[in-house]
Amino acid sequence: MPAVVEHRPHRVRHGAAPRRHPGHDRLGVGRGEEPDPQPDADDAVDTALERVRASAVTVFACPTYKGTYTGLLKLFLDRIPGGDGLAGVVAAPLMLGAGPDHALAPDLTLRPVLFTLGATCALPGLYLIDSA
Repeated sequence: MPAVVEHRPHRVRHGAAPRRHPGHDRLGVGRGEEPDPQPDADDAVDTALERVRASAVTVFACPTYKGTYTGLLKLFLDRIPGGDGLAGVVAAPLMLGAGPDHALAPDLTLRPVLFTLGATCALPGLYLIDSA
């Protein structure tokens, strides 16, 4: 459950009801409500994971974020069991970046993770510069 943090540097009147953010009730924050589950999203991710495990070659592609792969790709990879989750899959790490500064990111950040998950990384990582 998300926590609500409120900074109030001014003097608080004793006995007064605490003030709330105008959208506090509308957002459901602090009322013990959880967001509606999205079972369709989990089914879609499970389907994608099964397709990746059943494939012979998979290109793991994402934009470069702060010199590494994105959190979204990490969440996806976290659902794959380590050691043999990608056994038999030839993986190609591919990353897109704004400039040449992070050209080693596919080999230094993404390739070791894929190897740890059991994939075969037969090719060096690919880095493309977005010059659109």
